[in-house]
Amino acid sequence: MGQAAVALNRNVRFPLPLRAADQEPFSLMVLEAMACGLPVVAARAGALEELVDSSVGETFRPRDPRDLALAVDRLFERDRTTIGRAARRRAEAHSWDAALTQLIGRYWRLMAAAGPDARVERHAFG
Repeated sequence: MGQAAVALNRNVRFPLPLRAADQEPFSLMVLEAMACGLPVVAARAGALEELVDSSVGETFRPRDPRDLALAVDRLFERDRTTIGRAARRRAEAHSWDAALTQLIGRYWRLMAAAGPDARVERHAFG
């Protein structure tokens, strides 16, 4: 898990995916945790800033251990079941099925905008 950690609540064991990296092009680890219905704590940096908000977890200023600790505390004060459900829904919006559907939709819109006389070239890859 690299810089990921599992934090435990005082009396109740509750896995809490924690991503402290601040240069993340896209965090598959965070998305997988969200797909499991877990709220997450992530640095406000890179793709994490777009993926994680207060509806699915907590965020903290990169490279600020005090803000990280406060984010973990804030999450433990909230209804983690509700947040976990929202995290699951957010992850489902990033599934392969959703991504492919969006991509095909974009292609159709581009082809429609090009018009019926647009020239289509075939490229061989290999």
